[in-house]
Amino acid sequence: MTSAAKTLLAAVLLVTTGCAGSQSTDSEPIAITHLHTAVRDPVDGSLLLATHQGLYRKQAGREGADLELVSPVMDLMGFTMGPEGTYYASGHPVMDPACSAVTG
Repeated sequence: MTSAAKTLLAAVLLVTTGCAGSQSTDSEPIAITHLHTAVRDPVDGSLLLATHQGLYRKQAGREGADLELVSPVMDLMGFTMGPEGTYYASGHPVMDPACSAVTG
């Protein structure tokens, strides 16, 4: 299994409770509850995961590197990248009962 496939599998299986909009720290895992799209950045090779909680990046070539939230917390229903690295996305704000507010 390739490193990218392992990362994708780990991201899909990593589901936690709590407010999905909160930022991760070293002691708490990132909550990814639903993955819409996984694409490889054509510019730097990093893996991008479009989820119900926003867009996450896993840096290429950094074994063991954490996922990093690189967008506002939002439900990215559609996501792709142009060959030059331009992001194209559609989605909507997230209503999370644990947060008691619309975020995004």
